[in-house]
Amino acid sequence: MHIEAVKRMGMLCVHDETIRQFAEEGRISKSEPPFGAFYWVDDKELEEIRSWEAEHGARVYMVVRSYTEYGTMDAYLYVSRHKDEYAN
Repeated sequence: MHIEAVKRMGMLCVHDETIRQFAEEGRISKSEPPFGAFYWVDDKELEEIRSWEAEHGARVYMVVRSYTEYGTMDAYLYVSRHKDEYAN
C-alpha cells in the first residue's frame, strides 16, 4: 500500500519533498485553505487517521481539508488493502 501511495502522490504532482518525507518517514500532509499549501498533520489528527486506517484496512497518504458552512471537512486520500481496486 505504501508503494502505491507514493506512486499516486507522484501522479498528483505533489511536491517532491512532501513525497520523500511520506516515503521515507511516513509523514502525512494536509492541504488546507486559504493557500492550499501542505502542512503536516498534528498528533491528534494522526491518531484519528491511524484509527481510521485500522478500521478500514487502508493507508492514508494525504488529507484535503475544506471549510464549509457545515464545519471543517477532511477528505482522506488513501490506498485500500484490496489490490483489485487499483487502476492498472
